[in-house]
Amino acid sequence: MTRTDATVDCRHRITAERVEGPSGDLLARAAALAAAGCRPLVYWEQPATGEALLAAGSAHTIATAGAQRLGLAEAAARAVCARLDLSAPPDAPSPRFVGGFGFAREASPHPLWRDFPSCGLFLPERLWVQAGATTWSLRATPCPHGGPLVPSPSKPVLSQVEGHERGDSRQSTAGGSPAERNHWMARVERALSLISTGGLTKLVLARHRVWSSADALDVPRMLAALRTSRPGCVTFWCASNDSHFVGSTPELLLRCHGRQVESFALAGTAPRRRDGHDDAVRGAALLESAKDRREHDAVVGSICAALDPLAASLQTGAQPHLLTVPEAHHLRTVISATLRAPRHVLELADRLHPTPAVCGLPRDVAWPLLEREEPDRGWYSGGIGWFDVHGAGAFAVALRSALARGRHLTVWAGAGIVAGSEPAAEFAETDAKMRPMLEAGRRLAPLAADAPAATARPQP
Repeated sequence: MTRTDATVDCRHRITAERVEGPSGDLLARAAALAAAGCRPLVYWEQPATGEALLAAGSAHTIATAGAQRLGLAEAAARAVCARLDLSAPPDAPSPRFVGGFGFAREASPHPLWRDFPSCGLFLPERLWVQAGATTWSLRATPCPHGGPLVPSPSKPVLSQVEGHERGDSRQSTAGGSPAERNHWMARVERALSLISTGGLTKLVLARHRVWSSADALDVPRMLAALRTSRPGCVTFWCASNDSHFVGSTPELLLRCHGRQVESFALAGTAPRRRDGHDDAVRGAALLESAKDRREHDAVVGSICAALDPLAASLQTGAQPHLLTVPEAHHLRTVISATLRAPRHVLELADRLHPTPAVCGLPRDVAWPLLEREEPDRGWYSGGIGWFDVHGAGAFAVALRSALARGRHLTVWAGAGIVAGSEPAAEFAETDAKMRPMLEAGRRLAPLAADAPAATARPQP
């Protein structure tokens, strides 16, 4: 599917104004707009850097699929941006497209992902951009090519959760069923067999669980809890029709501005114990682990190889650093590049995605294998982010994520399988990675009370 039609006929007028006085919490504003039925909606925030944005309503929608999906999306966005009529102060942020793309090149056939195309981006009717204490509000006039990322279904496709493990709201959120555990063990053993014969050096397997609440899930309060406990992560919310893809990811795929690019290799994991016992020892052991270091170095090498043909200079840290989030320690390396010429962030994302951290090596073997065997991944381990009219932007890797619909929360997590991987340990790692989203569904934090009142008619 590709929806980039008639972009040359579209001309959007963009206005921008600085929000004077207290601008309020963009998550609280998002909650009010979502409750009023505003779709599509994207919220994206990284508290540690003071960055946040909220996009509501589509003035122009781009949906693409296939091997060239990001290139097609870039071309369509450039055509729209070339015809923007901008009326804004010189210090205002540029208009932005927001949205994301899935792990696979085609849209997931699984009904869980019915509201999300392979790549879905939109120019918002309303956009709030927050940097530190400054907030800007942008408006775009809509055109006939606005609307949802995908058509609204005539009736629910998923009236109940079928074919997956359920987690009752009174049960533990960890561990999984014996059948699920055995299935995982068999999958890891098959991956190890492929690795031992030389067909692969790494394969990232993913699994998911479904947790069902007694009442409808309160997505904004879930995100408030995640944002408070994980300030260094990117907290995101993509709402389309009645589906809400949410998460709090520790990994940025890339950040790009002009000729300057940063990418972030995150691979190698040690789950943390809830009681904090031996926490420092676990972190130190991860830094010294030869297996995890090989896995991490492969991701760094892949990112460098993708950027090197475009780069005038490329820098990486000599050693990975320890990134600690509530559920795990990770090995992390920042890769910085100065390009020979400015590049669009979608072009760079297309070169980088999927990295070995979410796919495997070699990519041309691992990626099609996972597209066949894990069609339910959808946007999990894809990219969520934004870009402006100049092609600058940022995309986060959609990890520590879940799909919420009604009372059901479907949570994904993955683990990199390499020579020496132990199936039980990898299963425990995925359990640890699922924990933040599962617990956020149970432990709700209060929202700030400064959201605008929801109107009777959904308006962005």
